[in-house]
Amino acid sequence: MENGIFINSYDEELRVAVIENGRLSDIFIETFDRKKLVGDIYKGIVTQVNTGLNAAFVDIGQEKAAFLPLSEVMSDSIEFDDDTPLEKQRLEKGKVIYLQITKSPMGKKGPRATTYISIPGRYSVLMPGRRIVGISRKIKNRDEKKRLKAIGHEIVSKDFGIIIRTESQNRTKDEIISDLEILKSKWMEIEELSKKKEAPALLHTEDEPILRILRDHLLGSTEQLVIDNPQLFKQIQRNLSSTNKSGDLLKKVKLYSEKFPVFEYFGIEDEITKLFSPIVPLQSGAYLIFQHTEALVAIDVNSGRYSTINNPEELAYKINLEAAREIAKQARLRNFGGLIVIDFIDMQSEEHRKSVRAEFEKHLARDKTSYQTLPISEFGLLQMTRKRTGPSVVQNLQKSCPFCKGSGLLFEDYYITSSMKRWLRNISVKLSGKTIQIRCPRRLYDFISHQLSSFFTSLSRERNISIETVLDLSAAGDQITVWCVNDNIEISLWDGGFLPDIEVK
Repeated sequence: MENGIFINSYDEELRVAVIENGRLSDIFIETFDRKKLVGDIYKGIVTQVNTGLNAAFVDIGQEKAAFLPLSEVMSDSIEFDDDTPLEKQRLEKGKVIYLQITKSPMGKKGPRATTYISIPGRYSVLMPGRRIVGISRKIKNRDEKKRLKAIGHEIVSKDFGIIIRTESQNRTKDEIISDLEILKSKWMEIEELSKKKEAPALLHTEDEPILRILRDHLLGSTEQLVIDNPQLFKQIQRNLSSTNKSGDLLKKVKLYSEKFPVFEYFGIEDEITKLFSPIVPLQSGAYLIFQHTEALVAIDVNSGRYSTINNPEELAYKINLEAAREIAKQARLRNFGGLIVIDFIDMQSEEHRKSVRAEFEKHLARDKTSYQTLPISEFGLLQMTRKRTGPSVVQNLQKSCPFCKGSGLLFEDYYITSSMKRWLRNISVKLSGKTIQIRCPRRLYDFISHQLSSFFTSLSRERNISIETVLDLSAAGDQITVWCVNDNIEISLWDGGFLPDIEVK
């Protein structure tokens, strides 16, 4: 695959792929019917302060209230009466507060927020109310770090602080100041709007997805930026013309006009498809298994057919090193968030465990999302957290199977037939004189018809009922419907597990 950033856009979906060293290194998929709130700034009203949770809930005008940890509350963000004594100022129900969303809503949980507001630009991040100067930890050159820090101290003021971003390397002071002036103008607009709007109200929304992604990932080292949408191509050109004064990035923008889809042409489609598989093979023959649960993501490292080394310790060490590199990449590509537990193959050597963790962190270092790791335990477990800013790729584009209830598993055929026999015996007294149909999917139809034929015959004689097996082409998985022909109604629906009781007229 060619290196660069590739953009595929339709009316309802935007996909951006970053290719480095001939491999997919980042993928961003935005569906326009699912608005992401991260980065949005609101004027909200405190609805509850829960001291037990050490947090407040804030009405921001969305379906769910924002969750605001009290540790994330800056006093300057709260509207107090001018005559309120300083010692009596505290967050309480009914107070108006300014906050920014840091995590999108997930399931039953509302968005997470902070009052420490930040507005990102290409070269810097504006931080209103905090007089600090930060430098990206990814800038390793000491002289460059010193130069940028000096620039930061020159332009910071008592009203705001800044963080110098990685892309500011080798940029002039004027370029950084020009970028910062754009951010200051945005903040002034937000302040003016806050005076006019009553809470709850949206004061500022993050840049459009494409502009946000390019701001964070279009670097001077990017070889090319290929776009298949003419309107988006012009929009990006206009944006870069105003923000990239040197014009070096604008020269890399290309419009893709071939008939063959851009992601298929560059071999990206196959790479995206692999992200939905729970199994990721490694070059050595070993493989990884990914499992999502409500609380965490579990990753299991398996040796597979890799057995070229006779020494078990060396074998485990070599596989774990390879797995560490791939897991760091997959965590970024799949956008895992929250708690992640990795079950490496057991290693007896403490040095080997330290070495695998070091290799893992080395490859995690390029991740723009913050993370923390713990040492590998004697049981081979490494625990880590990765900041959750939104759903993973799987959560964003897939939903729970209505037939397996999200477990990914179906009941064995013999279990279904034995359960059905017990159930029919229990409820058959209620069905005397009735004709019932066992409506089942194709995968179960032949098995039930064959296995339960004699049972249906004997039960029909004992209880004076008629039992028929019917193929239901609309059913799938374990879904079985019990239908009463006499009353023309469904009397029970079974989708695995325990068959429920029935009500018969």
